[in-house]
Amino acid sequence: MNYMLEDGSRALEVATTRPETMFGDVAVAVNPEDPRYKDLIGKNVVLPIANKLIPIVGDEHADPEFGTGVVKITPAHDPNDFLVGQRHNLPQVNVMNDDGTMNDLAFEFAGMDRFEARKEVVAKLEEIGALVKIEKRVHSVGHSERTGVVVEPRLSTQWFVKMDQLAKNAIANQDTEDKVEFYPPRFNDTFLQWMEMSTTGLSLASFGGVTKSLLGTMLRVKYMSAKKLQKVTVGLRTKTSWIRGSVRLFGHSLPWAGRMSTQKTLNVIIQHQLW
Repeated sequence: MNYMLEDGSRALEVATTRPETMFGDVAVAVNPEDPRYKDLIGKNVVLPIANKLIPIVGDEHADPEFGTGVVKITPAHDPNDFLVGQRHNLPQVNVMNDDGTMNDLAFEFAGMDRFEARKEVVAKLEEIGALVKIEKRVHSVGHSERTGVVVEPRLSTQWFVKMDQLAKNAIANQDTEDKVEFYPPRFNDTFLQWMEMSTTGLSLASFGGVTKSLLGTMLRVKYMSAKKLQKVTVGLRTKTSWIRGSVRLFGHSLPWAGRMSTQKTLNVIIQHQLW
């Protein structure tokens, strides 16, 4: 589709697989080294249908070798656009409600389901002469693992817990008469290890300064730096050491993904790792 320059001298062609989010466009980006467009940086284009001016910014996110080299920037509905918006101090315009319908910023499409709005927006773009062409493309679309529904990247408020002091209190409590009793008792060690990881920032609390993020798979924490306790018993002596590595998150399961060191001692009686 075409985004016309403010002075009407030419149009910039952009592409999207989610045209219903275009009402959240706050800029278009071109690569600052792209000779086709670098002289346009700082000028404005007119957002179709909405008829509002949005700036042209220079950002390396725009790949001169991909498509037309012009990228529409929708910070509230795309993780890469969110980062571009942060770099250029762009506003974040969310055009959807919590239930996946379009909100009042979507003009006559307000109240429509996102997929219904998609078809209607395309029809409107064609009606006003802004639609260039429609191409079928195979691309990656995130789906909910529980419901199978298409994940909608969308800005929303997120809540985090700062774990440091909570974890320290929990660890200290285990040395008092009010300590939590675990059965079997060996799980007390597991509990302490989890609390120790929390105090070193190995939890979502490490992102506590972030109050907004994008919903969707792109912001899921997949790996975290961690430490694992290894105990080696040689005769009457037990050596305890922390081994650094990483964990991959799968629900409540934290499979170890680090490299364990092996002690080559002839008189090792017991060697085990506690997680």
